[in-house]
Amino acid sequence: FLYSPNKEKICQVLENGQVRDNENYETSIHKMSAKYLNKTNHNGWKFFYAYYQNQFLLLDELRYICQKDS
Repeated sequence: FLYSPNKEKICQVLENGQVRDNENYETSIHKMSAKYLNKTNHNGWKFFYAYYQNQFLLLDELRYICQKDS
């Protein structure tokens, strides 16, 4: 799951890389973050958080951790 900056569960990551919220809206992380910010587009890497190793990490930080570890 991905969370907003205030740690509200927003959407689920799908196998195809898209995300889906509780309204069944399916799109990219960028368009989803824009939806919740009432914008046309937004950088989802800088908006969403993921729960990883007992802490919330900004998705942008987590992707670099995962790239480094692979």
